[in-house]
Amino acid sequence: MPALRKYEYETKEELAEIRKERDRVSHFKRFWKNKYNINVNEEDIEFFKKNKSIIKAAIPIMNELKNIQFVE
Repeated sequence: MPALRKYEYETKEELAEIRKERDRVSHFKRFWKNKYNINVNEEDIEFFKKNKSIIKAAIPIMNELKNIQFVE
């Protein structure tokens, strides 16, 4: 019994596009996890892309608030 396809494609070009998209998403998630210790859901990627400068600026503030136990 052959394995079921997770993604549907007809040509090798479509397969390459699917892989490219999956690699882009996984790289984005890995970057935020490794650099800022934030787990990003696939649904939140567009939000992070739109507001990345605000999020990056808020991270030190959030860390400082955690250090003074203002925010859990």
